[in-house]
Amino acid sequence: MKARIVRDLPLAAYLAIPSVHFSTLKAADTSALHYRHAVDHARADTAALTLGRILHAAILTPDAPIGVAVWDGTRRGKAWEAFEAANGHMTIVTRTQLDTSRAMRAAVLAHPIARALLSEGEGEVTIEWDAGALPSRARLDWLRPNGSIVEVKTTRSIHPRAFAADFARRMYHAQLAFYSRGLTEAQGHGPPELPAMIVVESQPPFDVCVYRIGYDSLEAGERKVSEWLRTVEACTTSGRWPGVGADVMDMRLPDWALGDGLPDVDMGTIGGDE
Repeated sequence: MKARIVRDLPLAAYLAIPSVHFSTLKAADTSALHYRHAVDHARADTAALTLGRILHAAILTPDAPIGVAVWDGTRRGKAWEAFEAANGHMTIVTRTQLDTSRAMRAAVLAHPIARALLSEGEGEVTIEWDAGALPSRARLDWLRPNGSIVEVKTTRSIHPRAFAADFARRMYHAQLAFYSRGLTEAQGHGPPELPAMIVVESQPPFDVCVYRIGYDSLEAGERKVSEWLRTVEACTTSGRWPGVGADVMDMRLPDWALGDGLPDVDMGTIGGDE
């Protein structure tokens, strides 16, 4: 595959491309079996995913917003079935979700740095490339004219300590490393600036922060991506997708539990004057 940047590709067409993408690739961090399951089974939609989807559409592609239909009733019974049938091509949201997405969008656009980052460029840009022997794809939230990446994320707590833990748990560093790989292949050179991440709280006061993702985070993410791709490539070749329990494993308690119940030591008398 010749690496390329594809613009204005509908989400449904993007999702239909048969290639490796981050939302399933990260499952390889648990095991090859978990990756295979993620590929074979569509991820269940959730309220958080729905909110993120309509927020992204409102911010990144305002000229072609995702169609929404508001339903605040119970999602069962004949009335719901009729509504769902009539609006199956739409994203069905509650009034609260719609109002929340509007408040979050307003907060992002009111933030001077976030607004400046999104003032020029293109939203929802697709990249296709070969990662070794594996056809791969990515969908960037925002591609700036200079070829650098901006991602938009939601969070419950924007405080640096809380969001750093969320960032690591959700493997955002690996996601950005994967995207940077594809962009380098498609552009013929690496992004000229470190990626930026616009983060907005999903509840009042809808605070916004812009984080610059450092080289150390990207390097850690690149190590993860390389490990996962090696696993997927090897398992694709062998046809075997082992799980975590393929071999007997040693159980080791976390450090805090290993010392649980031991008597406290008075460190004040250690190394002191006689």
